Amino acid sequence: MRSLIRLRSSIVKDTTREKNRIKSLSRFHGMEIPGEFTKHSVGNWSKRCGKYVYDRIYIWIFLAI
Repeated sequence: MRSLIRLRSSIVKDTTREKNRIKSLSRFHGMEIPGEFTKHSVGNWSKRCGKYVYDRIYIWIFLAI
């Protein structure tokens, strides 16, 4: 049981780090994630938010080529 709790804690920390990286890189490149996706969900990104971020990154990469 203890190992499951440790694993969950590790996964939560990794997920938080990845979200922070995505937010940081998007801000660095001038792409702000709207508050409607992050304000109400304390740490939980909806599928709609994930799609928004994915679409914006895909468009940015496509335009950069």
